Amino acid sequence: MVLGSYLFQALGEKTPVIGIAKSYFFTASNLVKEGYRGTSKKPLYVTAVGIDLDEAHQAIQQMYGEYRIPYLLKLVDSETMKAEG
Repeated sequence: MVLGSYLFQALGEKTPVIGIAKSYFFTASNLVKEGYRGTSKKPLYVTAVGIDLDEAHQAIQQMYGEYRIPYLLKLVDSETMKAEG
Protein backbone atom coordinates (compact mmCIF):
# COMPACT_ATOMS: atom_id res chain seq x y z
CA MET A 1 0.00 0.00 0.00
CA VAL A 2 1.30 3.45 -0.93
CA LEU A 3 1.68 5.87 1.99
CA GLY A 4 -0.87 8.26 0.45
CA SER A 5 -3.46 5.48 0.63
CA TYR A 6 -3.66 5.96 4.39
CA LEU A 7 -4.38 9.67 3.95
CA PHE A 8 -6.90 8.89 1.21
CA GLN A 9 -8.74 6.56 3.59
CA ALA A 10 -8.59 9.09 6.42
CA LEU A 11 -10.21 11.65 4.11
CA GLY A 12 -13.13 9.32 3.52
CA GLU A 13 -11.86 8.26 0.08
CA LYS A 14 -13.27 11.49 -1.37
CA THR A 15 -10.12 13.55 -1.92
CA PRO A 16 -7.45 12.33 -4.35
CA VAL A 17 -3.91 12.18 -3.00
CA ILE A 18 -0.83 12.63 -5.19
CA GLY A 19 2.59 11.71 -3.86
CA ILE A 20 5.87 13.04 -5.22
CA ALA A 21 9.28 11.65 -4.29
CA LYS A 22 12.80 12.64 -5.30
CA SER A 23 14.13 9.11 -4.89
CA TYR A 24 12.75 5.72 -5.84
CA PHE A 25 11.62 3.66 -2.86
CA PHE A 26 8.54 1.90 -4.15
CA THR A 27 8.04 -1.84 -4.07
CA ALA A 28 5.33 -1.95 -6.74
CA SER A 29 6.56 -0.28 -9.93
CA ASN A 30 3.05 -0.31 -11.42
CA LEU A 31 2.00 2.26 -8.77
CA VAL A 32 4.60 4.87 -9.71
CA LYS A 33 5.32 6.98 -12.77
CA GLU A 34 8.72 8.51 -13.38
CA GLY A 35 8.95 11.96 -14.94
CA TYR A 36 11.41 14.72 -15.67
CA ARG A 37 10.79 18.44 -15.32
CA GLY A 38 12.73 21.29 -16.84
CA THR A 39 16.26 20.38 -17.81
CA SER A 40 16.81 18.09 -14.83
CA LYS A 41 18.53 14.78 -15.41
CA LYS A 42 17.01 13.41 -12.19
CA PRO A 43 13.42 12.17 -12.23
CA LEU A 44 10.54 12.75 -9.87
CA TYR A 45 8.42 9.76 -8.89
CA VAL A 46 4.66 10.26 -8.80
CA THR A 47 2.09 8.06 -7.09
CA ALA A 48 -1.64 8.60 -6.88
CA VAL A 49 -4.74 7.25 -5.20
CA GLY A 50 -8.26 8.41 -6.01
CA ILE A 51 -7.07 9.80 -9.35
CA ASP A 52 -5.64 8.17 -12.47
CA LEU A 53 -1.83 7.91 -12.22
CA ASP A 54 -1.30 9.32 -15.72
CA GLU A 55 -3.58 12.27 -14.93
CA ALA A 56 -1.69 12.94 -11.67
CA HIS A 57 1.65 12.71 -13.47
CA GLN A 58 0.49 15.17 -16.13
CA ALA A 59 -0.70 17.60 -13.44
CA ILE A 60 2.75 17.55 -11.82
CA GLN A 61 4.42 18.08 -15.19
CA GLN A 62 2.27 21.17 -15.78
CA MET A 63 2.85 22.79 -12.39
CA TYR A 64 4.56 26.18 -12.38
CA GLY A 65 8.33 26.22 -11.99
CA GLU A 66 11.25 25.76 -14.31
CA TYR A 67 13.17 23.31 -12.18
CA ARG A 68 12.81 19.70 -11.10
CA ILE A 69 10.63 20.47 -8.09
CA PRO A 70 7.54 22.58 -8.84
CA TYR A 71 7.59 26.02 -7.19
CA LEU A 72 4.53 25.36 -5.01
CA LEU A 73 6.10 22.20 -3.57
CA LYS A 74 9.32 24.09 -2.78
CA LEU A 75 7.25 26.72 -1.00
CA VAL A 76 5.35 24.11 1.06
CA ASP A 77 8.63 22.42 1.99
CA SER A 78 10.16 25.72 3.06
CA GLU A 79 7.14 26.72 5.17
CA THR A 80 6.90 23.35 6.92
CA MET A 81 10.59 23.49 7.79
CA LYS A 82 10.01 26.91 9.40
CA ALA A 83 7.06 25.53 11.37
CA GLU A 84 9.18 22.67 12.71
CA GLY A 85 11.54 25.30 14.09
